[in-house]
Amino acid sequence: MTPASQAIASPPRYRSICGEAPAAGPQSALTRAQQHVDLAAWRLGLSDGLRQILRAPQRELAVQLPVLRDDRRLEVYAGFRVQHSLARGPVLGGLRYCADLTLDDVRAAAMRTTWQCAAANLPFGGAAGGVVVDPAALSAAELERVTRRYTSEVGALLGRERDILAADAGTSAGAIAWAMDTLSMQRGHTVPAAAVGKPPAVGGLHAQDAGARGVAAVLREVAAARGVDLHGARAVIAAGGPAERALAGLLRDMGLAVAEPPDEHALGQSCEVLVLGARLPVVGATAAGAIRARLVVEAGGAADVAADAALEARGATVIPDVLAGAGLVAASYFEWVQGLQQFLWRRREVHAQLDRVAAEAARQALTAAAERGLSLRAGALVLAVGRVVDAIAARGIYP
Repeated sequence: MTPASQAIASPPRYRSICGEAPAAGPQSALTRAQQHVDLAAWRLGLSDGLRQILRAPQRELAVQLPVLRDDRRLEVYAGFRVQHSLARGPVLGGLRYCADLTLDDVRAAAMRTTWQCAAANLPFGGAAGGVVVDPAALSAAELERVTRRYTSEVGALLGRERDILAADAGTSAGAIAWAMDTLSMQRGHTVPAAAVGKPPAVGGLHAQDAGARGVAAVLREVAAARGVDLHGARAVIAAGGPAERALAGLLRDMGLAVAEPPDEHALGQSCEVLVLGARLPVVGATAAGAIRARLVVEAGGAADVAADAALEARGATVIPDVLAGAGLVAASYFEWVQGLQQFLWRRREVHAQLDRVAAEAARQALTAAAERGLSLRAGALVLAVGRVVDAIAARGIYP
């Protein structure tokens, strides 16, 4: 912890709050996220006031979205935008469309993005947004109307120096282009840096495999540190979609033998690397007991606190989404810079810089974990939370 952090820290008081033993039973995404924050705050010796700042959003907005369907029926959808932390800069966050989305899901996603950006040492805080809707049930025209209405309703929060919109589950580069266009019409000029993940035709990067490249770069660093030879190693990708298929191709290029993508029943397969894909249910302690991999990668899928403990107890290393997401947030940063400065990134430059950011994030998290005798997840979170706390300390508390 740096001097700035020490100046506002107090003795640890969190054994009774969070403890080392996780709660039994299923946990929501927000509960898991807050448990991780509580443990990081306890390890850093932070005050209760700071812990409360870190475990809750700084700002959130709930909106109604009246939208005309193609048959002229009026439907009203619920939408959210949550900004978790603005301490390190403008916030970055995805827009997801999901039929069972909750505000707590969005809060957890915003918090997770804060730690991903801080672990990668990027000048962003975390945000997230979403609409409670099944995108598969809408036509392309209806999706455009939902996206434009959402952007209009939350537009006061959005902007290149405020809140940068990105794609997430259920949305696409096309939806982000609609959002950027809507903001541009309202502002009276094009605002390419207000949204990232756009098509290249309107200022996006040629980096559709950014998430997969980031996972591969982090995996290389962690495998080397843990003494796992990836050449000829067997990897299993449990569930997934296009992003996981892109990752499978990159892993094969690295010399791994990849089985992709079997369903969640494949968790117990013998392999050196197990990738938890985005469509996999949260892995708990029971499912973790069947896992035999030496390296478990959260590439969208998640392991809960009890699963972490079970895997660590038998010597497995979990590569958490805090690190596995480095490629996506790095690509968002590059596109943001491109939009701000009209600076054109070539594909090979994007790939080289993305690999550099992801690998450096992994190395720094490994060092933090080794210095404190922690798991990789705990090391990454202590590193990320510490950087946010340093920013809060440097800026001070507004009266």
